[in-house]
Amino acid sequence: MNINSFVKNDIKRFLIHNRYRMILCVIIVFSLMAAFYMHTGVISSVKNKEIQPSACDYILYMTRGVCHVTEENIKRLEIPYVWISLCVMCSLMVLDYLYNDMRGIGRNVLVYSRKKNLWWFSKCVTTVIAITIVYMIIWIMSLVFTVVSKGSMTGVHTDLFITMYSINTSLLPSDMLDYSQTAICLYVVLYPWFISVCIGLVQVMLGLYTGPVISFVIILIMNTLAVFSNNILLFGNWTMAERCSILAEDGLDIYVMLVMAVILAVVSVMAGWHKFKKKDIL
Repeated sequence: MNINSFVKNDIKRFLIHNRYRMILCVIIVFSLMAAFYMHTGVISSVKNKEIQPSACDYILYMTRGVCHVTEENIKRLEIPYVWISLCVMCSLMVLDYLYNDMRGIGRNVLVYSRKKNLWWFSKCVTTVIAITIVYMIIWIMSLVFTVVSKGSMTGVHTDLFITMYSINTSLLPSDMLDYSQTAICLYVVLYPWFISVCIGLVQVMLGLYTGPVISFVIILIMNTLAVFSNNILLFGNWTMAERCSILAEDGLDIYVMLVMAVILAVVSVMAGWHKFKKKDIL
């Protein structure tokens, strides 16, 4: 069995295993974006056609997170249920496919092929696909709602979020952003996806050491702790637009977080490979 066939068959098993979770993700994303669509509809600047939410605004709504934590606002900090929903969806898609496949058809494939390295590499690929599916749902839904609301496909209107969330946002007004709209749109669309992929690889690796449920809980705890702390070591902060230097005042450096995410992903892949190489699957 060559590499392409090996990975393609693994992807097919993954899609079958997660088919109901994908439907659940579609329902969750649609519900959240519908809420955003209705919420923006009552804002005067939107009603008067001064601002129309763009596709990037819908994506930003999903990845916004919560404002920078200070001593003054920590007691009134809002719970970012939209961002938490995104984290849960990503973790659910990654949750237990490796564990189940190791005890099902995947085990037979591994015994037949005797290619542990390829098997682990294939599981890393399916993890990337798992996270990508969640974000593809978000990207597609954002386009659908943008067409319905007759908004633009590009551009980020931080003023819209400042109006919506008032004191509960760290986002800078549009005229104070130092980056071009193209750069900001690329950040909004691709940066959270890439960081989520890296975190997904961490979860898969932890699953080999602790089991899928405990690794799922660990990731959720780390993300939850990030809500109440600006510590750059908490990787939940890396996906929050409210905590990044490109969009927020006193935000964390996106380049530092990107490097940390890459290092974490590489270490996770290597640690997972080391653990799996020594694992007795017979």
